[in-house]
Amino acid sequence: MSTITGEGPTRMQRLLAYHFNRPDLAAGMPDDEIVELGCHTEVLLHRCPELLSHGSHHDQRGALTDALPGLSAPGTGVLALVETEYDAKEWGRRRRAARRDEEGAVDPYPLDAKPEVSRHLARHGVLAQFLTPATKKLRSKKKEREAETPLEALGMELAADFPGHMAIGDMLRAAGLVHPRLTRAISTGKGLKDRVAHLGLHMRAQLGEKHTHRTEEPKLMWVLTAFVPVGEQWKTLAYLPADRAHRGGWLNYAEAQGLSRSRPIPEGSRGDDTLPRRIDHALFELARHLECGYVLYVSGDSTRPVWPLLSNKNADLLTDDGLANGRPALPGATLAPEHRPRAVIRTTSSADPSIPVPALFHKIGEDGNENDGDKTSNALFQLDGTDTTFLMSRRPHQMDGKTPSAKSGRNQGRWSCDDKEQQAETWHNLTTTEIAVIQRPDGHDALPYALTTARLCNHALAWEHRTRHPLPIHAAIQMDKNHPEYRRTIDYEVNDATG
Repeated sequence: MSTITGEGPTRMQRLLAYHFNRPDLAAGMPDDEIVELGCHTEVLLHRCPELLSHGSHHDQRGALTDALPGLSAPGTGVLALVETEYDAKEWGRRRRAARRDEEGAVDPYPLDAKPEVSRHLARHGVLAQFLTPATKKLRSKKKEREAETPLEALGMELAADFPGHMAIGDMLRAAGLVHPRLTRAISTGKGLKDRVAHLGLHMRAQLGEKHTHRTEEPKLMWVLTAFVPVGEQWKTLAYLPADRAHRGGWLNYAEAQGLSRSRPIPEGSRGDDTLPRRIDHALFELARHLECGYVLYVSGDSTRPVWPLLSNKNADLLTDDGLANGRPALPGATLAPEHRPRAVIRTTSSADPSIPVPALFHKIGEDGNENDGDKTSNALFQLDGTDTTFLMSRRPHQMDGKTPSAKSGRNQGRWSCDDKEQQAETWHNLTTTEIAVIQRPDGHDALPYALTTARLCNHALAWEHRTRHPLPIHAAIQMDKNHPEYRRTIDYEVNDATG
């Protein structure tokens, strides 16, 4: 592991010392010397302000990156925790000023060092995680108490540094580290008992800049991830599509990310007739080496236009040998039965307007009487009239905090609130993930598959709360977002609100 800093590495040193149970290192580590952290992990601190400073000198960043120490470590995975300056509000203000052609205004984003540094580090197989320096002292709202150990004391000092803890967590997520407790967590109770691999599919179309003429060719990022059980552990893989210039195939999750970040996002669209068969080929390449079956989770937000049976309006569509109107009906439909997914599960977040948001909860007793339930819930509900569709209520973690406005959404809406100061605060409300078990083995109940999906939302690699999508899809989404060319654009192809 390398930490690359502009000027002051003290904060990163303290975070690493805490997360690797080495409070003795919190006071400082020497620059440009390898330090043992434990858990088969070493750290090397290096200052490189010229590489990390924002500006137009992108043509120099490649050589500056190549000169960094510690990049060559055969047989060892290398991660980079990188500290760079960034102020989202200020950069947004400057970008808007530049678009209005105000005198002297410069759009800071083309000068941003982060995408270039990430791409050049990826050429060396190094995955970068960026951390913005803290501009003010962070104070924890937790009640102060006497620390009993040096590690506990360090943890109390860092309690309010949520961005720092999240940066460390996401850096380890990029390495594909999975705790073995995942097996027990997803299989207890009525969860899926059988030993299977869990695959996730995510897609995103990237169009041209919103404020300019769309002259760029459309690009399509699609990512397949796999969590494969190996003994008591889990192996994390990702599929990288091949092109004329680059190799592809199933690779270690970290290695696949490094190669992905070093390449441009491929051109393409969901309307490409060859896309479903290319994805089926990727499933075949993994399935023929698996010692067990696999369950495929697909993001309903992004994949419904590609396969007919992923859209609700086509639920009753008849298929002929896996095809619907001449198109593959579901992922894996063109494969031999032994290579197809054991189950296909579609998850859709309430960010999609077609998914309802929880408002009221009621409990129905054994006598059939209905009573008011909890004001909030993280439960999994089965939709009336169907045995394959479930709604997972998600309670934002802010609702569990001590800020009064965070709990206001439990009792009233923002616009029915009489307190103007409270109305201006940030409000939080329940959100939902729809879980639809589209395909499952004959005679199998859908509940174990839905429950396992919900539990995979509870066990993110770098987040202590519930995620919108299950772990395999979430890992694929994060791999997409970490690409240096990632840009949020309106995805016009996902326009079927009824799907």
